[in-house]
Amino acid sequence: MDSVVKVLRAHRQELQTEVDRVDAALAILVKTTKHGTTHGGTRRMSAAARARIGRGVRRAHRLRNGKAVKGAK
Repeated sequence: MDSVVKVLRAHRQELQTEVDRVDAALAILVKTTKHGTTHGGTRRMSAAARARIGRGVRRAHRLRNGKAVKGAK
């Protein structure tokens, strides 16, 4: 009877360790989804900033592909 109790206690300890790991993983996921990142909130970008970045990306694409860029000298 004592050996059965020892085995069950050991098994319970293993399961408790696994539950603790799952709890830690869940805590990280909740923190990430709640704030957007693990170290702060999401950063918002203005429409004007997105437009400037888009223009730059398109210009770089045209330059890489050898096409003429409007206004380039």
